[in-house]
Amino acid sequence: MNKFLFGGLLLAIAGAASAGSVTGAYSKTNGEILIAQDGGQAAFYINSVVDMHPCQVGSDEEPEVANIVDEHRAVWTSEDAEDRCVILLTFSPSMVTVKTKDCDSYCGMNAIGSMDGSYQLAK
Repeated sequence: MNKFLFGGLLLAIAGAASAGSVTGAYSKTNGEILIAQDGGQAAFYINSVVDMHPCQVGSDEEPEVANIVDEHRAVWTSEDAEDRCVILLTFSPSMVTVKTKDCDSYCGMNAIGSMDGSYQLAK
């Protein structure tokens, strides 16, 4: 799947996601994740901040692409062989739970681990 811009996608996300799709904007106190599902893949951008220290994977311009494992989960690993970061996205009807492993290099010093947690679907 080609990487694509999220600019226009945000308008689509603002509406209700189609049945069975995980497409949407999700947030928690210190972070957000935007997801656009396309078949067996989900483009995503995740950002969290702790005391001005960011933690970010993907961007508005170049989201990362996770592979859908089953109807409840997707997983992303870096294309860089030296990067061991793994992100597991677990979906429920109005929430995405993020679990990261070895993703410290994507975070500022005080933000390590801040991408982890439950993100609620934005209304």
